[in-house]
Amino acid sequence: MNVLLQARHPSVSLNGSVTTPPRLLSSTMKSNTSSRTTSTRARSTHRPGKRVLLVDDDSTVRDSLNDVLQSEGYLVIPAENGQQALDLANESSVDLVLLDLNRPVKDGWDTYEQLTREHPLIPVIIATARPNQLFTAINAGVGALLEKPMDIPMLLRTMETLLVESTEQRLARLAGIGTEFHYKAATVGLEHNRPAKRH
Repeated sequence: MNVLLQARHPSVSLNGSVTTPPRLLSSTMKSNTSSRTTSTRARSTHRPGKRVLLVDDDSTVRDSLNDVLQSEGYLVIPAENGQQALDLANESSVDLVLLDLNRPVKDGWDTYEQLTREHPLIPVIIATARPNQLFTAINAGVGALLEKPMDIPMLLRTMETLLVESTEQRLARLAGIGTEFHYKAATVGLEHNRPAKRH
């Protein structure tokens, strides 16, 4: 279920349909997304050359997301911890940050706070397996919260949306003024929803 929230407002609208999207790190992820990436890439005119700071301590997740994002035309700047992410954001131009919260060296929320203080116009997507982060993310002015395992097509749509939003929209979100907030709960395959067999 995709949820689109008005930040700082209680109204919630639901969109999308119930499907079983590819799960991050699944063996079918690359084959499932490869056909979509070609058609998505053809539609997108603002993606090529956009620089994404990808912050995740899990090298498997980082490499997998790196492959998907590069196939979509993004330039990926990988970072394995919060401090490295902050250093890279200060050293190079970044258009969007994809930030995991469970960070060694510097906590994800501490990293987010410092990053937005130093670079308030860079949109940030929080990608995490940590539960109960929705209201913290809304109150912090995050562009989106996507729970792991992630819905890759939703991630790509959210990135496109945030990359084209205006400076005024980004500043309004940080100031707590009503703007769109993108949230996607963790995707769970149907195999996890089946009742256990009794023996």
